[in-house]
Amino acid sequence: MKKAVIALLIGMIALAGCQARRSLTYDVSLTLPDESRSLELMNATERVVNRRMHSLTVDGSAAIIPTSKDKGKLKISVHDGASGKRVSDMLAQPFSFDVRVSKENARAASQQNSSSRGTDTWLPTGITGAELQWVSPIGDRTTGKIGVEFTFSPAGQQKLADVVRKNAGKSLGMFVRGLLVTKVSIEAKKIQQHIVVIGIPSPEIANVFTDDVNVGLHARLTPVEQ
Repeated sequence: MKKAVIALLIGMIALAGCQARRSLTYDVSLTLPDESRSLELMNATERVVNRRMHSLTVDGSAAIIPTSKDKGKLKISVHDGASGKRVSDMLAQPFSFDVRVSKENARAASQQNSSSRGTDTWLPTGITGAELQWVSPIGDRTTGKIGVEFTFSPAGQQKLADVVRKNAGKSLGMFVRGLLVTKVSIEAKKIQQHIVVIGIPSPEIANVFTDDVNVGLHARLTPVEQ
């Protein structure tokens, strides 16, 4: 009899644990700069969601089921309702990207950063995520250094050329979600159709960064009512 009661209790505890888990479903819609990037972007979206849940210390997992080249279903399983709310709030946060130019030249800005007076003053250039097509991790075989490459649309390339022409000697800053993530000195001969940033600490960091930006730009997650 005791064994039967113990077995029943164990079964009830296990059932309660299963019932406590929360499932979330999102429709995934991609705006593809190139159809060949469909699977790459789907996989990146899955990685980004799992990484961001891990950063929240949420016990859960996410998986995408593609339904076409540019659409899919994102299935998320978390421990409980509270965790589900945290994940939902996280995925509802807006993404933004823009390029700004320093008000002062690069040398003066560098000196200012090394002092106690503050940081650079940045001005908008009009280049936003609408003009950024893709971000790719790259490696320099000669030096072994890791970097990322920002590739712009034709409209973005024209805006970039205008900014470079008018602001030689200054710095371009790349802002993600309103925060400065990297900057480069403006050299007209080196900045034409894209921006390359060298000196990323590791390939893993470069991959995480490019995933985050590409997914933020090109993947839309819409919650499905449960």
